[in-house]
Amino acid sequence: MLQEVIYSLAGFTGDVVFEDPAPSASEAAGLKLADGVPILEKSERATITRVLKLGSAARDLQYLRDVGCDSLYLSSVFESAGAIIEKFQEDLLDIERRAGLELLTGATSLELALRSWEAILPEASDCMRGAFERKLSGPDVLHYIQARSSRSLSNPSILRMYRLLINGCEATMRVQLLSWLLYGDIIDPNDEFFIEVAGDGGKAPQVREERLPAWMESKNAHDLLYAGQALAEMRQRKHEIKIDFGQHVDAVVAAGSEFAMAIAVSRLKNRVSEEVGTLVPPGSIKELLSSIRDYPLLGRGLLWDLFIEEVDKSLNIEAGVRIAEELGFENVTFSSFNGVTSPCLSPPWPLSEVVTSEQEQLYADVFTMLLSVRKAGKHVNSAWLAIHRHGLLLCRQRSGKQQVFSLYYVGLLFALISFARFWPEIRRLHDKTEHRLQLLFQALRARMGILLENLMFYFQIDVVESYMSGLSSQLEESSDSFPMAVKLHKKAIIGVYTECLVGSRVISSCLVQILEQVESFTSFVSQRERSWKYDEEPDLGSMLEGLEKLERDFMRSSGLLFELLSSVKSVEGSSNLARLILRLDWNGMYSKLTLSSKK
Repeated sequence: MLQEVIYSLAGFTGDVVFEDPAPSASEAAGLKLADGVPILEKSERATITRVLKLGSAARDLQYLRDVGCDSLYLSSVFESAGAIIEKFQEDLLDIERRAGLELLTGATSLELALRSWEAILPEASDCMRGAFERKLSGPDVLHYIQARSSRSLSNPSILRMYRLLINGCEATMRVQLLSWLLYGDIIDPNDEFFIEVAGDGGKAPQVREERLPAWMESKNAHDLLYAGQALAEMRQRKHEIKIDFGQHVDAVVAAGSEFAMAIAVSRLKNRVSEEVGTLVPPGSIKELLSSIRDYPLLGRGLLWDLFIEEVDKSLNIEAGVRIAEELGFENVTFSSFNGVTSPCLSPPWPLSEVVTSEQEQLYADVFTMLLSVRKAGKHVNSAWLAIHRHGLLLCRQRSGKQQVFSLYYVGLLFALISFARFWPEIRRLHDKTEHRLQLLFQALRARMGILLENLMFYFQIDVVESYMSGLSSQLEESSDSFPMAVKLHKKAIIGVYTECLVGSRVISSCLVQILEQVESFTSFVSQRERSWKYDEEPDLGSMLEGLEKLERDFMRSSGLLFELLSSVKSVEGSSNLARLILRLDWNGMYSKLTLSSKK
């Protein structure tokens, strides 16, 4: 009797213990004790029934292992579960040997011999059956097993079982990660790995956030993506790579926490970055960053003037592309700010690891903002030159012959209405309007010029020159360490981007509004110049009304900008921003304006 129960546990059923039909085709048949066995008492029948439940769980595990699934991760877990079945069968062989020696004499002794499996086999079967029925794949398998293991912390044997299953998932991930680092490709038929390799369409590899394991942060995944791409570039250039990938991958896969994972990935990335640094020509990093500082950011040479002139002249992107290519930009893409387009830098690899595509976009945003302010300042200066070129801008200038006829008609008109008492008052009002118009024009031009000049000084000297000069000094101290250069540059460009306030949507929109008002002012001057050319009589009243409205709008917008900058300074405590605010409010104009608006 006891021998037949043991045989049935090993998979060989008979008359006493037979296969219980499964409720569905996707489940294994269980084990059931036949009814009416006369030699068994009620207690012995209950004991054998409990023992047969272990056999049913083992049969279910074996069934799942044989059936398999499409997911590489779940298949590896099923293979790991095979080790549990093999250990159970080894214990059954030992029990059979002991039963043959009559060391086991009853159902109770058999149950005691299998007591260590009472918790493991049903838990493993339930876990594997749940993952199979849910059709889990990729990191979802890990999430599921880890979630179940966290509920069994009090039972060391079940924890060891779950650790065995988790190791199966990690083994698959280790193979895929090694494949990505060694070959730049992955065998991933069911799209389970968190890095999606380029397909037939030539799409660049990317991180799929939804596939990330629970213990891996997005930053670590992007660092692994960078490592694989950099290694692929080095292999393409026939560079001999001296990195022990197995050691680093083992550390990444075996990391038991997010902190340990971050350390392991950081070490791998730094090691790859050091290897990339061996391909960088000496001094090329400093040369690249100096070129970025001098031309796109500080506007030295003819880059800015040529770009503004070409885009203003043709008003289309094609002109920007052409002038950018003439100035040496490659693979030109464009960013825009207030109608100004600008080329984004695209340095070749491995310098593209220093100035990444994300940082190129930051440079482009800063460049377009600086160029917009420079463009507005240039137009304000053109208005100032127009004043000095034509004399009093708002007074219509006439030739000598025109002045003779004008005097004749004026004298005749004066003789006809000299008796009118209100003529002096009309003349006085006319002269007063013209005088007010000229004073308002000069004052508004000066205010706009002061604001734009101080903004440019802050952006270029206080921020760009300060950060980029500091970066150059730090690069010299770091002895051309490539990983250090990458970190220092990233810190510098984020500092420039932040202190130039490009990322603040409120401040950017306020600045755009001010630049639009400057353009309206210069359009006003251009319109008046055209009226000169065609000898048109200006409507001083409407001109004064329009200019007064423009002044109110500009003072409102510039006052809002002052308040926004003051609030940012109070939060961030930037000394550069504090100096800008002090220069803008040198005569207390904005602070008085703010106080008056609050009253």
